[in-house]
Amino acid sequence: DLASDGQRLEERLKRDVSLSNQPLATLLRNGDAALARDNARVALSQSNAAVVADVNSSAAWRLMARAAMAIDPKDYRERYELRERAVTAAYLAYQRATTRPDEAASLAVMGKIFEQTEAFRPALTAYRLSLDLADSAAIRKDYEELREKRGFRLTANRTDADSASPRACFGFSEPLARGRVDFTPFVAISGGKGDFAVTAEERELCVEGLRHGERYGFIIRQGVPSSIAGETLLKNADYDVYVRDRAASVRFT
Repeated sequence: DLASDGQRLEERLKRDVSLSNQPLATLLRNGDAALARDNARVALSQSNAAVVADVNSSAAWRLMARAAMAIDPKDYRERYELRERAVTAAYLAYQRATTRPDEAASLAVMGKIFEQTEAFRPALTAYRLSLDLADSAAIRKDYEELREKRGFRLTANRTDADSASPRACFGFSEPLARGRVDFTPFVAISGGKGDFAVTAEERELCVEGLRHGERYGFIIRQGVPSSIAGETLLKNADYDVYVRDRAASVRFT
């Protein structure tokens, strides 16, 4: 989708924007200066001219992406168009990059745009790939803060007490790692009695073999692996669980 959007954007710019008599370096410098003055519309105009001057300039596409996201839209329609322009331009900046620093910078801009548009999973991926190419303290800070809030994390817990063998389950934001993974070392259990077994089911880690009327303490340890490359649970989580008696029922055959 991004590749198709990029092709259409490139064709529209070539058709609608006149070739500037200023060199590419000047257009980029003027665009950066306009952004520094909080004049994003002027920066977008300079980026348009810069792209037409050199459609293969990664820096020109990055300037366009940054400018489009910095504009305060007049209405919902313009807001949608600017967001689409920003994401597409950032993607083209990455595609046209010819050096590792250019690739890293383009991915960082893409990550920031995805984060601002609340596409958190693509944002985390773009940040991580950027850091793989070139470590940056600022980007690492953005990545780690977003990962703590929106990355692989515990989101819920529940207790199945009405079954003959109760269990406690802990839900995650993303699917757990697949394959032959032993999750037992990531769960510590205290108190209560039972013959415990730890199982993984898509997005849940469950402890089976609990007993009714018992209280348990659980620690889900950091490092629980997810299906997302490079992401594990960042920190321990403590839970205090009471397994109530089964709901009363009477049945006749």
